[in-house]
Amino acid sequence: MSPEDSFSERIEFEIDQINKELRVIENAILLALKDRGLPIPKGEAWHSEVLDAARLNRIISNTLAADLKEFMGFRHFYRHAYGFMLDAELLNPLLEKARAVVNQMSNELGKEG
Repeated sequence: MSPEDSFSERIEFEIDQINKELRVIENAILLALKDRGLPIPKGEAWHSEVLDAARLNRIISNTLAADLKEFMGFRHFYRHAYGFMLDAELLNPLLEKARAVVNQMSNELGKEG
């Protein structure tokens, strides 16, 4: 296996982890909106609208909403076949930040309860 193959497999794994974590976060936000009796956004832009609704209703902080939008933008970029353009120097900080954002989300939703 070449170093490029190893890097590619690691990146694929990390991106898969980010996608899984985003789905968990989105589901947690949807549950929080539902528990408060708030409308659930639907349509093409529902991912972004869910974050906006959560932010406006103080389920998540403005900072967390901005961080999550960054990851959603990355997910959109990657899903639409731009994965071959990924640069390790740009991707590594995003992967590091993902872990911190997941922890922040857990803390904020934990306060919600």
